[in-house]
Amino acid sequence: MNVLPVTELVRVMICPMCRGGGLAEHDDGAKCTQCAQRYTTERGVLSFLVASELSQTNQNEITANTFDDPYWVDKMLNKDDWSPLLSQQMQKVIELVDDMLPKSRDLFVLGAGTGYDLQLLLR
Repeated sequence: MNVLPVTELVRVMICPMCRGGGLAEHDDGAKCTQCAQRYTTERGVLSFLVASELSQTNQNEITANTFDDPYWVDKMLNKDDWSPLLSQQMQKVIELVDDMLPKSRDLFVLGAGTGYDLQLLLR
């Protein structure tokens, strides 16, 4: 698995805000060439969250889903421990999607959180 640096990632994406402009590298993140919306990086990951666009409920959810202690990150986000049935169902869905994708294409995973689904795709 390769993690694309921002310089390469912006070449293949458009702005999610205006849905028309290309993205260009800007400071430590990206900037839309059309609407000038800026996106930052957080721990090396390009973030498309725009705080001013989030409702208070969304902001509270993000805060509630932020864990400082690595123990709780592993405990809450390790879906393998949630339910064998959940893992089996997710695996079936991923296999169906995998069968639909051309084998020679690149796969971009956006909004993957901890990457649990990506781990299933890479099996």
